[in-house]
Amino acid sequence: MRWYVMSGTETIGPVGADLIAEYLKKGALGKGTFVRDEAGGAWMPVEQSPFSGMIVGRRSRIGAKPWPIITAFLVIATVAVAFWAVRGKQAAECERAEAAVHAKLAANDPAGARAARSAAWAACQDAVRLSELDRETVDAEAKVAAAASARRASLPSTISALRQWFENIGVDFERSRLADDTPRLFGQTPDNMTLVELIGHGDLLERASLTFGLSNELPPEVMVRNSGAIIAFMRETGWGGGQRWAIDSIGKSAVTETHNGVTYEMRPIGDVGVFVLSAQPSGY
Repeated sequence: MRWYVMSGTETIGPVGADLIAEYLKKGALGKGTFVRDEAGGAWMPVEQSPFSGMIVGRRSRIGAKPWPIITAFLVIATVAVAFWAVRGKQAAECERAEAAVHAKLAANDPAGARAARSAAWAACQDAVRLSELDRETVDAEAKVAAAASARRASLPSTISALRQWFENIGVDFERSRLADDTPRLFGQTPDNMTLVELIGHGDLLERASLTFGLSNELPPEVMVRNSGAIIAFMRETGWGGGQRWAIDSIGKSAVTETHNGVTYEMRPIGDVGVFVLSAQPSGY
């Protein structure tokens, strides 16, 4: 049971019986101090309360001014209220920061989750909760990396192998990046009749395309070069002998074919005798 303590016009509580007993034993409570139980009982002088036995033998101290203990109670209560108000605000901020991390993870954005985690650390400073956020973020990063690796490993050739072959027939390459920051090599011959695009991370070939001219109006050397480029492109991307399909597809509208897990497409650009041959992993 807890008790209210009243001295003069000031009342504090409820407080534990052990705290009242402690101050009674010290003689800090005296005449003029009243107590009542938390359940709503009547006020009674402390010397007529259940605590009266605790002040027997200390009559010389009864009547001592009770204000110091009342003031102490008030200070303790004020500090406690302020402390829990701060803790409540921190808990709310921590929950909001955690929600931000989980939102980034749900959006498959582990990098964003790591940035949001910094805010969570400032708000929470809870090792257990932060450890759980870190574990979830690492798991998400692993899934993204695994998906990317599986996607990048589909084309059998390498960027360096195709680049070397096309450089041997006069294609000059320049580096750039796609909108999603994927590395890209783009090359062309001086006559702009053979264009090559190689896309991928490191030396892994994720996508490739060959743009070429092929018509009777072109010089013989361009026809020979581009015929060889088609053969090399199909062979290096995993379809030896695939040039037969590529040649048969010229003159048609866009044609696609899947071979050994690679999807090929041949499509014309207008009706000017220029075509685009592309290769990428199936399901990319």
